[in-house]
Amino acid sequence: MPKGVSIAVLEGDPTQKGVFTLRLRTPPGFSLPLHTHPTDERVTVLEGSVSVGFGAARDDSSVRTFGPGSFYVNPPGVPHYVLSEQGAVLQITAEGPWRVDLVPSGP
Repeated sequence: MPKGVSIAVLEGDPTQKGVFTLRLRTPPGFSLPLHTHPTDERVTVLEGSVSVGFGAARDDSSVRTFGPGSFYVNPPGVPHYVLSEQGAVLQITAEGPWRVDLVPSGP
């Protein structure tokens, strides 16, 4: 995770097989580059907002912004990136083991 991100595990163990839930707090100016996850990732925005873009390349003109109370799913193996100008608190539920696999950038 980028500098300034804090994570609290609420249930389960993200490093082991099984369901887990965590809270992730991002700082203002947060940016997580293109990446994938091995399983569905269910995300609820509790505070602030995040912008999420999907696809093999970053295209900020196609991001979708989610504010407090919003819910979205990152499907397994689908490249996406996350931005937050103001910072956010997210609750994430998924099946472990959880990974953030960065997508290599082109030449």
